[in-house]
Amino acid sequence: MAGWWMPVPQLRVMRALENGFVMRYCSKTDTYWWEVGGKCTPQGRALRNKGLITTERRFDGRLPDDVRITPTGKNELGYNRHREIN
Repeated sequence: MAGWWMPVPQLRVMRALENGFVMRYCSKTDTYWWEVGGKCTPQGRALRNKGLITTERRFDGRLPDDVRITPTGKNELGYNRHREIN
């Protein structure tokens, strides 16, 4: 997927996850939210559908509702690393 630019709201979410912010997922309501604040469901769903974030435990042993960046997501974050956003 190299060569395309990640939308700014999604890039903000990915950078926040990379910087240690915790995002949670509720499978019953299919919503995403930050542990320290508001919801980010549209961005969370878009990133999940692209395979850039996951709640699966196979990447590490954290809780099942913890959202983490997949290896593909880390790769895409690298492609967008130089982009400056407000």
